[in-house]
Amino acid sequence: MKKAAKGTLAVSTLGTSVAAEKAVKVLAARGADVTHEEEAAGAIFVGMSHESGRNSKVSLYADRIERVKERSRMSVSSARQDTEIKAVSSVQARKDGLMFTNVTVYATGNNIDFRFRHDDAQAFKDALAALILAPDASAPTISRDAPDVADQIKKFADLRDAGVLTEEEFQSKKVELLAKM
Repeated sequence: MKKAAKGTLAVSTLGTSVAAEKAVKVLAARGADVTHEEEAAGAIFVGMSHESGRNSKVSLYADRIERVKERSRMSVSSARQDTEIKAVSSVQARKDGLMFTNVTVYATGNNIDFRFRHDDAQAFKDALAALILAPDASAPTISRDAPDVADQIKKFADLRDAGVLTEEEFQSKKVELLAKM
């Protein structure tokens, strides 16, 4: 199995959303490469967060951020944290010395801190920002211009009942509105 380099990015867009494709396009110029398994799983970014105590592997997908801390000699347990992208409101990066940058992800209910090498931090921040700013394709769009067809039919029925419209005019408008659906 090929081992992933630190701060690597997937350049395949198979099975990803438009937001993920934009994130990949932003970062493809960095010449990144991930393992085949990570690419098949849809990883956009894979990097190592250098934290006190032990390091953690961070993977960014179109729908979530995964942080995995493996067992080490100093720790008898492993830990995993998943954060959905839709819960993330913003991301901020601050330099931390000569080699590292602290990246804070602001999500509903908590803030998540990562510590990457400078290039990896910028790549992670850019990819995550592209996902945050992209419109959610699964969210329904509501047109404020066109009232609900049922409401319009009810209004025409009220006009008919008030004697403003004839039964024929009401039926004609009703058929017209139902045809637009």
